[in-house]
Amino acid sequence: MNWQVAVNDSSSKSESSSFGEIIMEPQEASYDMSFGVPPAELERRLHELLETRLQERIVELESALEYATQKLNEKEIRSSWWEDSARHIPHHVPETARFTFPLDPEAALKFSQVVG
Repeated sequence: MNWQVAVNDSSSKSESSSFGEIIMEPQEASYDMSFGVPPAELERRLHELLETRLQERIVELESALEYATQKLNEKEIRSSWWEDSARHIPHHVPETARFTFPLDPEAALKFSQVVG
């Protein structure tokens, strides 16, 4: 229950008292803004603030997810390109050019026996 202070100035009356009379009256649901913000208003503002911050965080996370997805797609494309390139290399390189160093006759003989 809230209380309102009312000052009743008796100087306007015919009595010659210089002091006012203080009357304490209960006040229902109205609030004087000089005493602060009503709890319901604070709760509403807090809810709005939290909702705004959560929406901002959702936007940040969605942006980060989109960026990560884009990077993953780029890596998958690169990986796929390398796999395809690796599959096609044996078909495009002549067998005589596969060795860039000369083999001595003994090593060549051993190599041919191993390979087949």
